Amino acid sequence: MLPENWPSNWNSAVIPYTFNFYSPSSKRLISLVKKGLSYIEERSCLTFEEYDPRELAELKNFTYIYFSYSGVLEDCCLPFFKKRYGRRLVLITPLCTLPAEVAHATMHAFGLHHQNHQPFQENKMKALLFHNDCQKIEQKLDIFESRMKNMYDVK
Repeated sequence: MLPENWPSNWNSAVIPYTFNFYSPSSKRLISLVKKGLSYIEERSCLTFEEYDPRELAELKNFTYIYFSYSGVLEDCCLPFFKKRYGRRLVLITPLCTLPAEVAHATMHAFGLHHQNHQPFQENKMKALLFHNDCQKIEQKLDIFESRMKNMYDVK
């Protein structure tokens, strides 16, 4: 079952995203995020499509992930969005630099939550990551089962 705040424009399993290009260290931000998104794509049926932030700001009832960098916050395991539609902020911090950590922070933007120091629920992760038809689902499920859990064990 998908999270209750899963936006309908993500039902195709193509997740739109953009960057805050005014962030300090924007080149580093882009590099870290792209590695984190690749980490998810290799282990799921989701794909990501980058958009120009100016285009996204003008769309109504369109949900996308907005990556920004914060050198102040230490924890990147924080859900920052409240509305069902629109921008879902993911803050990348100095302590959130591994692909699995960026992927974990992104999963919060998808609507997954967990208790402190607990992993995401496996059944909810599978429902989200494999919710649509996928050509290589058996192969990707094997990868998920063998290696994906490390991504969600980030505290």
